[in-house]
Amino acid sequence: MNETLVHVDGVLASDPVPYQCVEEDAEVYLAKLELSAPLQTAGAELNELFLNLGQDARGLKSGDRVTVSGVVVERSMITRSGKIRRGGVYQLLVQDVRR
Repeated sequence: MNETLVHVDGVLASDPVPYQCVEEDAEVYLAKLELSAPLQTAGAELNELFLNLGQDARGLKSGDRVTVSGVVVERSMITRSGKIRRGGVYQLLVQDVRR
């Protein structure tokens, strides 16, 4: 995936939740973002994606309107049973968030 910095607007569809990230070998906060306008990536058109907020939830909560900048990556997700989910999900590695 291209390492291009993107800026997106949307509404948080979930509160940030802690998640044990395999790629970063650390616990990070993820929040689902419903995009205001579809985002074109190399392989798909996205209407929603997960914000990878790193180790700080930044005081965000479900329903917040945000403008976010970062890099979109496709990552595998681990289910609660410990299995890797097929297909992966798109995450935005957050660099900046504004309400």
